[in-house]
Amino acid sequence: MYDRHATIKSQRVLRVFGSWPAALAEAELSVSPHYKREIPFEDLANNFWTVLNELGRIPTLQQLVRRTSPVEHTYAGRFGGYRKFKQKAIGFILSSCPSLSSRMRTILETELTRLRKHEDESTSVTAIQQPHYQGRTLNFRAFAYAPTSENDVVQFFGAVAHELGFEIVGNRSVFPDCEARRKIVSDRERYVKCLIEYEFASKDYKKHKHPQKGADLIACWEHNWHDCPIEVLDLSKEIRNLSGWR
Repeated sequence: MYDRHATIKSQRVLRVFGSWPAALAEAELSVSPHYKREIPFEDLANNFWTVLNELGRIPTLQQLVRRTSPVEHTYAGRFGGYRKFKQKAIGFILSSCPSLSSRMRTILETELTRLRKHEDESTSVTAIQQPHYQGRTLNFRAFAYAPTSENDVVQFFGAVAHELGFEIVGNRSVFPDCEARRKIVSDRERYVKCLIEYEFASKDYKKHKHPQKGADLIACWEHNWHDCPIEVLDLSKEIRNLSGWR
């Protein structure tokens, strides 16, 4: 009803004031006796958890609304958007449910990492304005310059993985970064599972405090960890054996 007659949408009102009673109080208006009180956050988080279990994945806002009674504004408007609701709900579930299965915990932690990364990218003007630094001239395949960051290493490895004997199963933003299949040199074509952590420099693995067990291989551009207990794939050297190198 409000949205039919107002010039300012209800979602914006809720983002600014947090709730209808707060907005009415600011306008010195009383709450109607027929006003439906807000559903406690814990109930909304439990709804989210129920639908997640039903689907086996993080639900979209539409999927959540269709399977529960609260309307869309309850999940999105009260918290400044569905992303912020998900972030708060996932944090609540992780802290209040210590007996989560490893699969569900991975789903929740992966989504939480993605949401936090998106929040950092959308709120940091400095990060948006920062230029992309260029490495030395490389002119190898589609790469004009040598990698200067971990993200560059991810892209570079993906471009040459097959030639180095790897098949990428999937990448993600939590440790370890990549699950791959690695070809075994033998008279028959065989592959074994290989968990890979991407780093710009191999010593960054220790700097980021990753456990020694959990990754089979460090894929990097600069190998500077001479007593590294984990196998290292030094891309800056490996590409010299590939076609197109000069």
